[in-house]
Amino acid sequence: MVAIFRKIRKKKKANHNISLIFGITTVLLLIGWLTISNFKIFQKRSDHYSQIEALKKEIRILEEINWQLEEGISESIHHDYIESVARERFNLKKPGEEVITVLPPEQKKDEQTEKVKEGFWSRFFSGLNIQR
Repeated sequence: MVAIFRKIRKKKKANHNISLIFGITTVLLLIGWLTISNFKIFQKRSDHYSQIEALKKEIRILEEINWQLEEGISESIHHDYIESVARERFNLKKPGEEVITVLPPEQKKDEQTEKVKEGFWSRFFSGLNIQR
């Protein structure tokens, strides 16, 4: 009878060892899976935070542009601003004023054609001041 109990104990120890190994393996796999999932969530969170910061920066820039545009609108209401824009863009004048236009000096067509006809080497050697 004692021999039977010893055999039963050995079988229980073997079954206990197998279930202990299975339980430890399951726990380690679960911990590994949770660690990997946590790391992926951390990466996504950091990506979202960087996107939020970029969008906040863009909002600040757009608010600055909006403020400048609103300021420009408030300036455009003034009569002096409208008058200066009419003078500059549309070349308008008040009654009794004279408009003077300054034109750049005209080049003769012969000078322009000579410059085009001259080749690279002739311009290069003329720049060297070589005397013959």
